[in-house]
Amino acid sequence: MSGDIMASLTVPQAFDQLLRGLELTEREQSEATRQSNALRDKLRASLAISHDFLSGCTAGGRQSDRSRIST
Repeated sequence: MSGDIMASLTVPQAFDQLLRGLELTEREQSEATRQSNALRDKLRASLAISHDFLSGCTAGGRQSDRSRIST
């Protein structure tokens, strides 16, 4: 954006324009979701986690066992 155009924008207008530029397109959102899921799958496969504290499942384990990673 040229300096002349930026000088004519108010702060709220410039902020709105900045936010619009940060939003992902539907295609970009889909690709980001695909890559995120692929990364999660790889991490789950490479890290054998005995209890997943994010799911709230402790399988009857004690509080201190919730985040233990099996080896």
